[in-house]
Amino acid sequence: MDIARVKRALVTVFGGLALGLVATVGWAIADDTRPVGEPRVNDHWHAAIALYAGDQLLPPIAAASSEAGIHTHGDGIIHMHPHVEGVDASLAGFFAEMGGSLSEGTIRLPPLGDGGVVDVVLDRGVRPPVLRADSGIHPLSGAKEGASFGEATAICNGKAESEFETVGADYVPQDGDCMRIVLGP
Repeated sequence: MDIARVKRALVTVFGGLALGLVATVGWAIADDTRPVGEPRVNDHWHAAIALYAGDQLLPPIAAASSEAGIHTHGDGIIHMHPHVEGVDASLAGFFAEMGGSLSEGTIRLPPLGDGGVVDVVLDRGVRPPVLRADSGIHPLSGAKEGASFGEATAICNGKAESEFETVGADYVPQDGDCMRIVLGP
């Protein structure tokens, strides 16, 4: 048995496998056309969302389904498990799917759990008061053992406004995010 020949054969086989793996990973990355940070088909993301009029917590957005898979159960959670690629999972897209709108200068909240509808017109060019923080938990991931959607919304609602950063209507909530929209001072 020629050891040099065996070594060359092993180098050829393993080198080919490594090149194949690199090519496959490179193709998969190049083929991923979704914007960074957006959920994909088979993802199952959740973000708590709270609506405030000044310092008063409003009822959650009413339960509504969406063919796109971005919806709420009326539980204060944005549920994101898209059925098709390229779904607009931004806050503006979520609001539109739920029957409202969120854009520069205007906020029309989707129907609320109490049946109310709220329209707010902001000064021209004013960004909607959309805030984002990390909730620190995700009820399905086990990030905090025994956590529930109710606990996620309670943690989100209990955060001080200083813990949030300002984002825009085009922000795509990430899994475990804590979103807050404040109408008025």
